[in-house]
Amino acid sequence: MSANGCAFPPFRFRDEWPMKERFSQVRLRVLVLRILMGLVFGFMVTRFFFPRSTMGFMLLISALLVFFAYGMEWVHKGRD
Repeated sequence: MSANGCAFPPFRFRDEWPMKERFSQVRLRVLVLRILMGLVFGFMVTRFFFPRSTMGFMLLISALLVFFAYGMEWVHKGRD
C-alpha cells in the first residue's frame, strides 16, 4: 500500500518522467537500431561487392557503417 492508501502508485503523465531516463532509453534504442541496420546493410554490401568475403569482414563493414552513422550525426550537430 502506498502513503495515500491506494494499492497502486499514483498515475504519472509522460511529461513527468525523468528526462535522463527517457533520453538514455531513446539512445539505447537508436544504438540497437543502428547496429541491426548496420548488420543488414553490411551483409548486403559485402555480398554484393565481395561475394567471397568472410564473416569477420562483414562484421568489420557493419561496424564501420555504425561508426560513420555516429560520425555523421556528430558533424551535423556541429553545424547547428
